[in-house]
Amino acid sequence: MKRFDMPARYLPALALALALSGCGTQSPAAQPTALPVATSLPATAAPAPTSAPAAQPTAVPAPTSAPEPTAQPVNLPELYYVDQNAVFAQAIGGAAHQIAPVDGSVLDTALSGDTLLVLRDSGIERVHLPDGAASDVLAFKSPAQPSSSLLATSDGRIFYAARVEDPNAVFGKTEIGVYDVATGAIAPLQTAEGAARPLGLTPDAKGLYVLPVGGDPSFGQVRVIDAASGADRAELAVEGEGAAVVSPDGRMLAVTARRFSASDPNAEPDSLIYLYDLTQQPAKRTEIVPPQAPSAANNLFWSPDSRALYFALGAGNIYELKQSYGLWVYDIASAKASKLSDVDVLNTFVTDNAASNIVLLRRTISSDSAVLDLATGAPTPFDIAPNAMVAGWR
Repeated sequence: MKRFDMPARYLPALALALALSGCGTQSPAAQPTALPVATSLPATAAPAPTSAPAAQPTAVPAPTSAPEPTAQPVNLPELYYVDQNAVFAQAIGGAAHQIAPVDGSVLDTALSGDTLLVLRDSGIERVHLPDGAASDVLAFKSPAQPSSSLLATSDGRIFYAARVEDPNAVFGKTEIGVYDVATGAIAPLQTAEGAARPLGLTPDAKGLYVLPVGGDPSFGQVRVIDAASGADRAELAVEGEGAAVVSPDGRMLAVTARRFSASDPNAEPDSLIYLYDLTQQPAKRTEIVPPQAPSAANNLFWSPDSRALYFALGAGNIYELKQSYGLWVYDIASAKASKLSDVDVLNTFVTDNAASNIVLLRRTISSDSAVLDLATGAPTPFDIAPNAMVAGWR
């Protein structure tokens, strides 16, 4: 049949014929009225819009899968530390997992990139974190003592200070050296009289600040030695007692101090913070009186950009706080202090400067420590044994 080929001019006549035929009694003849299907001829153009569902692929929910990348791990930093003769890594909110076992009596540990150094009484061991492979890099001739320490610097070096007993020295001696993470080379720098602790690099990274440590927690100088040869460069007259921390840029030194009354030797000494500008000779000192006096500050640490000094504040003295006033921050540019967090700072300690925008505030007698966000002051619980030796974040 070619009914759809009928010219349009015949359609009126056909419609009239159909109308007249409807007047008859033979209803079957009305079946041709189904011809109005021809009126669907315009549908030959209309169906095109109805084909719009073909655009459905644009509504495919594939884009809703876009958030998946943000849901993937964002390489949250892990804290690396040594506890119970093993190296562990632990992310914030995660469980600790063992990286490698270590032997001997561990005195300190430090982290730089993929390398973790362990200072033992017998020597120094290197742990390659990606695979946990361990190897000895240095053996001591005499056992190192508990006051020995490591210091990792931002340029890929780790300095060691191993205090050893010496029959000819009342306070022993300290062997100072440096390990180059990139080359794996280790070299001695100097043997210092008594105990000594590396604090940080000078602004040009060519000198190393070394703090002499005696039986008395007070000190009166900081030495500068050449970071490559170990030769003495300078002695800086600084006074302090207890804590001493060099800013990451090497320009400032912050120390805790006490000032005794000249008129009443039995009076409780004032607890202070001294801030030294090490770029000036002699080093210029700024005296900071802790807020909410009478009060005391301890747990000093620097921000990564050296623009702020953080400290725990409370009633008591520089060695023991008896009432917590929270964690405070001193802005170097404005010379003003403000409270950052109401976190309880009693019986706490900080083992290093802040990493990025977080710092681990540890408990001295329990494992319920906290990671503090230095932008907001908000604490996040972090469980770590109080005797664990922290190497750093990675």
